[in-house]
Amino acid sequence: MDEEIEMYEKALNSIGMNQPWSPPYHNACYERTGEKEITLLFRSDGVNSQKMHDEITRTVELIDWEMIDSGGSVLPPEEAAHRIIQSKQDASRNWKCPTDDCEEYIVTMPLEEAKWVNMGEQEMVQPDGQSVSTERWGTNVTCHSCGQEIFMEPNDYAVVAGDDLFWTYKATNGVTYTMLSRESIVDLIDSGAGESLVLTGTFTPFCKDVFPPHMRGAPCLFVVPKGDEEE
Repeated sequence: MDEEIEMYEKALNSIGMNQPWSPPYHNACYERTGEKEITLLFRSDGVNSQKMHDEITRTVELIDWEMIDSGGSVLPPEEAAHRIIQSKQDASRNWKCPTDDCEEYIVTMPLEEAKWVNMGEQEMVQPDGQSVSTERWGTNVTCHSCGQEIFMEPNDYAVVAGDDLFWTYKATNGVTYTMLSRESIVDLIDSGAGESLVLTGTFTPFCKDVFPPHMRGAPCLFVVPKGDEEE
């Protein structure tokens, strides 16, 4: 429980003012509306939506934040999911560094240098009510102006950074893996460079880093840093 509370505290502190926040698997959207205040914008009317919201409310209160949920809308699951994507796309260009005296926009930060972070196993309640243990991941983006480390949920990072960066992983040994489309795979093989293609598993081939879940089971182009080709 302590790890879960710490995880949520880190996530909330990394949210800029008036920035939307959608916890993974919850199909709900919140907004930071105060120094230590989070407001429900809308949530799904799915079977366990209220239970998930109540759990987040309890966690928020444990870290001395306040949850405002009196004006939140309750929507059909499909509409809630669509609005989450739309709200993030609309707001992401205005997301700023959460440091009080820093005005840098996250979209201008060196997003290609973001570090994927494995937060460990977490119990999640699915929409059908089943509890499952799943890996919790996120990214740390460092503000180039003040040096603040900003934690971002994977979906938030994808919205800000774009598909090319989201579907790329740089291992600790410098090898870069980029997921390829079917057309790109055909072009790679036809050009005689098929030896640079790898089908990923849980671990990176050379240094045994753990891939983020979205990079597993994927056909990827791997690029070895110059001078390290002998690996």
